[in-house]
Amino acid sequence: MGCEIATGWCIVATEGDDIFRIEFDPHFTPTRSSRAVVVARQAFQVAGFRRLPLLAAIVAAVVGGVGVGLMAMWLLPSVIQTSSKPADPIDITRLALGITAGVGGIVALVVAYRRQSDIEVSRFIERFGAAAAQLGDSDAAVRMAGVYAMAGTADESRGLRRQQCIDVLCGYLRLPYSPEFGANHRAQLVMKRTNTTPAGTTVEEAEHLQYRHNDRHVRRAVVQVIATHLRENAEYSWSTHGFDFREVEFERADFRGAVFGGPAWFGDARFTGEAWFDGARFQGTARFDRVRFTGAARFERAAFAGGVLFTGATFAAGGSFRHVDFGSRPATFENSFPLTSPRPRFDWDNDVSMKPANVTPDHWPTTPAAG
Repeated sequence: MGCEIATGWCIVATEGDDIFRIEFDPHFTPTRSSRAVVVARQAFQVAGFRRLPLLAAIVAAVVGGVGVGLMAMWLLPSVIQTSSKPADPIDITRLALGITAGVGGIVALVVAYRRQSDIEVSRFIERFGAAAAQLGDSDAAVRMAGVYAMAGTADESRGLRRQQCIDVLCGYLRLPYSPEFGANHRAQLVMKRTNTTPAGTTVEEAEHLQYRHNDRHVRRAVVQVIATHLRENAEYSWSTHGFDFREVEFERADFRGAVFGGPAWFGDARFTGEAWFDGARFQGTARFDRVRFTGAARFERAAFAGGVLFTGATFAAGGSFRHVDFGSRPATFENSFPLTSPRPRFDWDNDVSMKPANVTPDHWPTTPAAG
């Protein structure tokens, strides 16, 4: 675990479920970008970017170059006619100089490659840290800029570096949020109360609640950026990566046409307003367990190739699962409710025999769960 706690800013690097995640601590507020750069550097190191020391890399390159040269000297005489005349000293000198020049060239290439690699790593750390600091700013406009700065950093990165950027954006969505206060200008709520101790002394207490004011537009920008990068026509595709949306508060989420090539976790999320997943493709595991859809849940023409869980999901306003490809992996709606009225529409509503065998429960529709 890599963590740096400044006066109010913390990024916790954890490792689990084969996905490297960056999480925000909601108990802290942002500070200078230099602190964020330190955190980014630690997170980058934790992510597994380990390289050979420069000396070891040079030695390996030299040994490899010499090995190739010796192999060539051993193989070439068998395919090229050579003279039995003893080699002249000048020829031996030329050969030695050629081998030396070749080894020197290999060393130069190794050093140049490492220098370029270090420049790229440093540039990523600086951009990552600056974008993370912007996302933690108290000004909504700065946070909005941080969303696009983090997305730009992800676009110019690959592998675990890109996953780190994605995890930061998902982590921002997982921060505590109330749609009721999502678009107001309130930054702080002070609640005062007077209590009397057992000894009869009157004590006045004040509770200060911090808000990220006007956060609704920032969160919508995060969802829009992610959804855009998941569509087939995206200039930079993020589809092969994992997305952790557990316990996220979504407002009118639009993932139409998105392609989730890796795991997609929506467990315990809440969708306020309609949720659009029409034409979305889930090629990895998709989890919607205990999700609450307060508006219509639209999954028409979606495809689940890696299995899907809607266990304990709530469809408060119905929705549609028409023309959905549930693949061959388990797809469960156990304890989902209400699957009476209003409930989502399925292709087998009028003929339960059309229900795929991998879709459970067997008795359709399910009985509403207790409580």
